[in-house]
Formats: sequence, C-alpha cells, structure tokens
Amino acid sequence: MANTKKYKAALTRYDSRKIPGGSDRRFPLEPGPVHAVEGNALWNPGMEFRDRPIDAQCHRPVLLILGVEFDPGDSDACPDCVRTVAAGGAPSPYLPRECGDVVHPRFPGYSQVMGCKLRAGHRGRHRGEGASWEDYGLDFAPSDFTTGLDE
Repeated sequence: MANTKKYKAALTRYDSRKIPGGSDRRFPLEPGPVHAVEGNALWNPGMEFRDRPIDAQCHRPVLLILGVEFDPGDSDACPDCVRTVAAGGAPSPYLPRECGDVVHPRFPGYSQVMGCKLRAGHRGRHRGEGASWEDYGLDFAPSDFTTGLDE
C-alpha cells in the first residue's frame, strides 16, 4: 500500500529580532536541513512560526513549518526524514508522546486505572507501573521490569 500521508517542509530554527511590541520572525539566513512534518501544504500554505517545537519525522524538534510540501529528492532534505517518510511515516507530532492505552487491573496493590508509559506507536505489550498487558487488558500480568522502556 502506497504512503498517502502528506508532509510539509520544516526547519529547526528561524531568525528573530526584538521590535517594539513583540518580535520580527523571519526565514533563517542559514536554514540547515529540511525536515518533514505531517501536514498538507495545499490546505495551509503559509509559514508557521512556532513558540514550542514539534517533532519532525526524524524526531528532531522543529520550530518553523514551511508552506510547501516536503521534497524527499531535495539535496537539503534530512536523510532520516526521507527514510521515515519512505517507510510510511512516524506517528503524528500532534498526538501524545505516550501510548495512552488504559487498563483496569482489578489486582490488589494496583491503582484502579493504569496507563501505558511507552511511546505512542510502540509495538508489543503495553507497560506501566510494574505490569504489562495486550490490548483490552485481558492478559494483565504483574511483573518486575521497569516502566518507560521503548520497543
């Protein structure tokens, strides 16, 4: 199945200078590698100067979302983003970083609700607070491994 996701070009920085009443944000003089973020340049063709970064497909933080489509053939394209986009893309940066799967363990000593602490989009069993489970928690299993491990 072909990758149908759309990606916008993005940069890790922008140039800014203070002016009366705020700041003047501009395209950087030295832009560096061009990264990919999920988005459609046709729906939102303007540049977006962000105060807080989001993750590019290579998981590097980007602050400037360009109003053009990401071109994997561009000589300035981030090679890690090119590989990730070709493989179908990473989870959207607009989604939570944690998986968020929730289980109701009903075991003594465990809270009423437990959430998976792994990164969004992980593979395999969910993990949280000294236990693991598959989807729906039907095979909830207390264990002694540490949480926060990523697969």
